[in-house]
Amino acid sequence: MAKPEPLVPIGHTRKAHGVHGELHVQVVPRYLEDLLQVEFIFLELPDGLVPFRVESVRMDRWPILKLEDVELRDEALPLTSRPLLLAEKDLIPDDQRQLEVDTLAFAWAEGYTLIDERLGRIGRIEEVREFPQQEMAIISYKKRELLVPLHQALISKVDEQQRQLWMRLPIGLIDEEE
Repeated sequence: MAKPEPLVPIGHTRKAHGVHGELHVQVVPRYLEDLLQVEFIFLELPDGLVPFRVESVRMDRWPILKLEDVELRDEALPLTSRPLLLAEKDLIPDDQRQLEVDTLAFAWAEGYTLIDERLGRIGRIEEVREFPQQEMAIISYKKRELLVPLHQALISKVDEQQRQLWMRLPIGLIDEEE
């Protein structure tokens, strides 16, 4: 039996885009150039790792991935919120990379659940956005947009398995009486 080829996690699928089976994906910035040039990607599905041929990748606010044989939104929906991997052999060697990517330090936190040590579960981090002097997590909280400052000193724990970000939020950031 052949040894399986090594795979490298490069990000995850987010949500379906449009009606033609496309997917928004979040990719570790270092691997964006690889995604733009690769022929096959792997998704971690309940039945295991499944290879998909990449039909196209285009850039919007997030990369939008079109997989071969995924033609409808209903076909893309089971592929959302899944780990995205590339074969190690398909990665571009560092000395051949041409794309310079300006990265947000906390981009990895998108999709994580924010949990405050005092208040408990706050919500899912929908987006990380750069503001002057600060990166902020954008969370839908009690029917409004909540901006949470992201700073290493506020983070108490990161659980990558559960995709949870534990923080000690400043008192008064969240109106506790709502």
